[in-house]
Amino acid sequence: MTVLASQVSDWQHLSFQARRHILDQALQSAALKDAVFYAQVHRLWTHFNQVSATWDQTLVLPGPTGESNELYLTARGLSFIYAEKNAAESLILGQIFASLLCGNSVLCCLPEHKELLQQVEQVLTQAKLPAGVFTPAQVEDLAQALQRPELRLMQAVLTEPTQVIPWCQRLAQGTQVLVPLIYEAYPDGRTLLMPDYLLKLVTERTRTINTTAVGGNATLLELGSRHD
Repeated sequence: MTVLASQVSDWQHLSFQARRHILDQALQSAALKDAVFYAQVHRLWTHFNQVSATWDQTLVLPGPTGESNELYLTARGLSFIYAEKNAAESLILGQIFASLLCGNSVLCCLPEHKELLQQVEQVLTQAKLPAGVFTPAQVEDLAQALQRPELRLMQAVLTEPTQVIPWCQRLAQGTQVLVPLIYEAYPDGRTLLMPDYLLKLVTERTRTINTTAVGGNATLLELGSRHD
């Protein structure tokens, strides 16, 4: 368990570019290329890459003298992915790869899409995705999965928008942190193609470094210590 947790952490700390390379290899697998929905998946993947092209860059924030502040994007954590029977498989695959691209680990429950789940697991293993980052789940594990304390996201492909409220109610019954539902309910994938979709799968963090401790502005420090 410790080894798996370490590998999941390593995946989260990879750059977007490094994760993109691994996932791109998975999408080039013959197991997925033969699928009729490959063109739709490629469209989504191209969009995700364009949106996240600059996300490895950190944004330098203003701050007081002697302090360095940076804003960067990182993974949210564990995402639970579920899809209904009539959900388009291209959209399911799009959600899986979007979440993995953002550095999240994925627990995936597709009781009505077992063949797709097997294909995804196979191609991700072949592409050397670290163990524990993508985990298939059985439908009988559903209630337990929603109660996992490390759960940070739920993604779903729904065929009826009316299903949103029941799922939100189930998530609200958990004892962990507030878990948002990120869903796609349109067969054309318009939600996944929105420019802010990937932003829902990441979180912003700041990094603050006390630069005076490693040779900051010594003159200002000296002035601050003088007493007339």
